[in-house]
Amino acid sequence: MNKELARFARKGRPERSAIRDNIEKLLKEYGPSDGYSLYKIYIEKYPKVTMRSIYYHLKKGVELELFRVKEILKDRGSHSWGNYSEKIIYEISGQRIISND
Repeated sequence: MNKELARFARKGRPERSAIRDNIEKLLKEYGPSDGYSLYKIYIEKYPKVTMRSIYYHLKKGVELELFRVKEILKDRGSHSWGNYSEKIIYEISGQRIISND
């Protein structure tokens, strides 16, 4: 591959992510969980990230088939955004072996 093509081949976000790898480790250690609970554990164990970043990487992990949605729980109540909230429970899909690096 010539240098000109190699320069363009590196555009975009990489497939691998340290945040996604850490989320995968947490799901392996603690079992299926929702995004908010994973965020609370994540900020205690790893470098600080935003909750939005955790949700992004969970969604991207589902697209890459690293995680899967185990269930979606609907909680009825009087919330500012509507009559119910959804809690999406994620689990490891078993597609990749985690290294302990």
